[in-house]
Amino acid sequence: MEKALHINPEAGAPFDDADARRALVRAIDEQDLVARVYDGRAQVGSTGGLAPDHPQGAEGLPALGRDLDAMEEALEAAGLARRDEAVVDADGEPVAVELLASARDDQRVVELLVSQLREAGFAAEAQVRDASAADELAREGDYQVALLGYGDLARDADLLRLRYSSEVPGEAFNRAAGFADDRVDELAAAQLRATDPDERDALLVDLQQRLAELVPVRSLVVPDQIALVDTEVLDGWEHTPGCMPCGVHRNKLLHVTGDLEAPASAP
Repeated sequence: MEKALHINPEAGAPFDDADARRALVRAIDEQDLVARVYDGRAQVGSTGGLAPDHPQGAEGLPALGRDLDAMEEALEAAGLARRDEAVVDADGEPVAVELLASARDDQRVVELLVSQLREAGFAAEAQVRDASAADELAREGDYQVALLGYGDLARDADLLRLRYSSEVPGEAFNRAAGFADDRVDELAAAQLRATDPDERDALLVDLQQRLAELVPVRSLVVPDQIALVDTEVLDGWEHTPGCMPCGVHRNKLLHVTGDLEAPASAP
């Protein structure tokens, strides 16, 4: 299940500024999360919104890992600054970041994110809520920055339209709350209408590049899925690419292709 930071532009300054959002994610060290929390069994998420190895994923997207020099450049572009190791606004006031998280989350992730943000100079605090309250706040977009977890990254790339287009009605906790961009809406709609695969792929590349530029959401890590099987019982396991959560264990094709001898029929 992917872990991602959702940054809500409707929370006001500085979260309504793409440069400020870019500065925020430049404070995060995803590789540190992978090593310290997941023991190396995870991938750093893509900045384009799809799974790192998605067949429709764009190449050459910017990597927005921890880089304090790049963070300071983005802060300057947003009218902010890092002075005496503290991130401040134009009036010299500290920039506070409230991180919404669920009690169901691994609290090591929450603590490490807050620590990294503080080390970079942000006045960061975690707001940990019980699972139902956190989901409701996420659905309502009632947060500045939220740590959210969800699957579906391997499904068809139209998920980008469902998650980021302001023209898609309804609420969902994994939507990019408060985010709206005309170019994203245009590309998301165009890829849905495209009938030529090459044309659609090109539109999806442009869409992912636009999302990577505007940073409404920063995918942090995509943990590896590990399945334990007894090959003495069945060794014909099948995998459905792009299927979540069926993956391996809910794929009924394995019952047709399993290589072991079928049990004797009952009399």
